[in-house]
Amino acid sequence: MAIIAAAVGGLIIAAGWFVTYWQRQRDIRSQVHLHYLLTAYRRLENASNREPMTPEQDHDVESALADIILLGSPGDVMLAMKFAKELETPGASTDELLKHLRQELRKQLNLKPISDFQVVRMSPSADRDWSADQHDSN
Repeated sequence: MAIIAAAVGGLIIAAGWFVTYWQRQRDIRSQVHLHYLLTAYRRLENASNREPMTPEQDHDVESALADIILLGSPGDVMLAMKFAKELETPGASTDELLKHLRQELRKQLNLKPISDFQVVRMSPSADRDWSADQHDSN
């Protein structure tokens, strides 16, 4: 009887270890997925509605699309490929892809959906002096 109890105890411990290991791996994959898609979203958002785009922003868009295609859901990938195709013509818009990614990220983070948003763009104006010497603390 003691052998059976020890065997059952060992099986319970092994099963518990397996379940914990599986849950940990799933959580790690989820965190990595979330990190890459959030970074891709930020890169696309940063480059959106910028004329002309800098070489760094061009690279950010390429990198964001690569990450989405590698790690995104089928819907993410479909919209990323659609946007990549639109890049061949002037006036390509990230709006549809950004909206979709924002909804997916909010869902993964258990945040309430939002239906409308406004992207804030700061630009130099006559009222602002963007020179470095204005920001010196010396």
